Amino acid sequence: MSSGTTAPPTGSPGRGPGPSSRPGPSPRPGPSSGIDPSPHRVRLRRRGRAWRAALVCLLTVGYVSGSLVGDDHWWPLGPWRMFSTSTSPNAAVTVSALQVQVAGDPAWVDTGLNPPNVGLNRAEVEGRQNQILADPAMLATLAEAHARLDPDDEPWTGVRLVRRSTVLENRVPTGETRERVVAEWTADGGGVVVQQ
Repeated sequence: MSSGTTAPPTGSPGRGPGPSSRPGPSPRPGPSSGIDPSPHRVRLRRRGRAWRAALVCLLTVGYVSGSLVGDDHWWPLGPWRMFSTSTSPNAAVTVSALQVQVAGDPAWVDTGLNPPNVGLNRAEVEGRQNQILADPAMLATLAEAHARLDPDDEPWTGVRLVRRSTVLENRVPTGETRERVVAEWTADGGGVVVQQ
């Protein structure tokens, strides 16, 4: 005798065994699925591999050569001397300094060797020292730069490049300093190389 009840449809959510209504797992990449297992992998052609290998070889030769014989002018293939050399513990640390004259005052006074004052930093001036020795009148460009950067300051009538050394003993400054004028420019006398 029938009870008059009907069984719930097979597979209804939460009502017993049967196929789940949740989506199944995505097909795995592979030849049968039609999905490329490595869509971002690009195979280089022989020409592409050749020029990349040549570039690596050239850079390697450049860096090795720069490390062995290069200097500041080889950068970025060569090391900067300021970072690749050291000073003897009983020697002197030497840097460039700038001194100037103004109209009506014969005294030479120190001034900043930095971008706000002359538009260049100390390293840039030191890197051009050989050019300044060949043409000391180049120092006039520092006076011109200062006049543009600080128009309210009294114009410079003279500029000279000085090499200043601080003497060390066991890596400690002794208090002794040595100064040598390298080159000089004056508005009325032009540029000269100074021997001191």
